[in-house]
Amino acid sequence: QVVYLRDVQQWTKVLLSHSVLAIGKGVFGVVTIMPDSIGWANCKARLGPSGVDFFKNR
Repeated sequence: QVVYLRDVQQWTKVLLSHSVLAIGKGVFGVVTIMPDSIGWANCKARLGPSGVDFFKNR
């Protein structure tokens, strides 16, 4: 309905808030050091030996 009413101020708020949320999600994804939510054993199985070695030697 924002586009239909051509309310530029509301449209700007919507886009800005979505941009901030997307950037925040990316930042939290990069800085999170916790293992995957499926658990460490399943994460190791999914990565395989070469993937685990890659992240150990990183």
